[in-house]
Amino acid sequence: YEREICSELYSTSGEFDLMAKIYMPEGSDVGHFINNKVLDIDGIVRSLTTMTFKAF
Repeated sequence: YEREICSELYSTSGEFDLMAKIYMPEGSDVGHFINNKVLDIDGIVRSLTTMTFKAF
């Protein structure tokens, strides 16, 4: 691919094949990013988004 969209990529077992760790700039539209940068990649059929936050 001509673009790099994730910081880390892991192969997983279970319902999904891959887990990508993506760091978004503050104030970014996550849904827009996923729809326009991730789901348009050939072979990606669906995604599950989990957001994490620094607690301390």
